[in-house]
Amino acid sequence: MARKSGRAVLVLSDENRTKLCDLAASRTAAVREVERAGVLLKYAEGLSISEIQRQLGVSRPMIYKCIDKALAAGVQQGLMDTYHRPHEPEITEEAKTWVVSVACVKPKELGLAAELWSISALARYVAEHAVEAGFSASCPRRQEHGLAHPGRKRSEAAQDPLLPGETRP
Repeated sequence: MARKSGRAVLVLSDENRTKLCDLAASRTAAVREVERAGVLLKYAEGLSISEIQRQLGVSRPMIYKCIDKALAAGVQQGLMDTYHRPHEPEITEEAKTWVVSVACVKPKELGLAAELWSISALARYVAEHAVEAGFSASCPRRQEHGLAHPGRKRSEAAQDPLLPGETRP
């Protein structure tokens, strides 16, 4: 016989129960949210974790996380992913603003031959002109991932496409 869960009982208001029922039956909502709504409804009905797992076909860790979040922070939080940032951003807000301003200018106005920016051409231009614009061009993670800096030689297969009027050295 399965033992009773040591977790607290989840008590749902009529409004929360209605929202969860609608979400659990939804065919257009995100699958994760639909699964989590089903988990919360079944847990509130008193079903065991094992029974919820059998009925919904989701993992036990997912069930535990969902229930624990709902008990700690409310039903709405139990439905959502936890936001996390694995590391601090490598680009400042000022640098982002500068990159966007460069992207909004046509390459011809900056002395390039192209009519429109390609991703690689914009990245190359930003890398070449970041220091003169007052931003650091070094990025420690670029080296970790094997991405080239503007002056570093790369294999022929990994080179960016040429802009009109450019030649390979």
